[in-house]
Amino acid sequence: MLSCCHQSTSKMEVFPNAIVPTTPERKKHPRDLPFLILFALMLVGMLYLGSFSIQKGDVGRYIFGVDSWGNVCGREVNTPIPNATHSGLDHSKRPYEFQVVLSNMQMVLNPLDILLKTNAPATLCIKTCPRNATDCDRLLLDNGYNLSDIVIQERVCTMPFGLILPHHPLINRCIPSQIMQVCTKKIFKIAFLF
Repeated sequence: MLSCCHQSTSKMEVFPNAIVPTTPERKKHPRDLPFLILFALMLVGMLYLGSFSIQKGDVGRYIFGVDSWGNVCGREVNTPIPNATHSGLDHSKRPYEFQVVLSNMQMVLNPLDILLKTNAPATLCIKTCPRNATDCDRLLLDNGYNLSDIVIQERVCTMPFGLILPHHPLINRCIPSQIMQVCTKKIFKIAFLF
């Protein structure tokens, strides 16, 4: 008598006329080896490009932000650019990048104005992001900029009525409060859907 879990007969004994599939005898080799070598070469190339970019480039420009004249925000020693009047300034006390384009809602609504204007809006390095609505002159004075400088005055004070809306700091950038509120509401809605 056979038990439930142990079989004493094989399948060949049960089905004696069954056809057993056979595979051809051949030498098998991995086919992914050329792609593995290609992938390794790609990784080596990416490591080379990354190290070259870090050595020859300036990563701080992307991390901390840059003003319109090539000065890195939060950096004490900036290399001057030839024929740029405001380059090479000490911005060690101004760690935040402030873009006037984001503040000027009129230009955000009509982006072609940015392309058609000869005096494009400026990007500044400032001490703190404006928490309350403030005027352009007050922002420039609080951050040590010269109000008699026509270039800064024309490029920064392009807002309607010269009013700058409140901003919040995010990764060394000043982001308008309205954009932050919309983004956080969308993120919370998406997070609670899942």
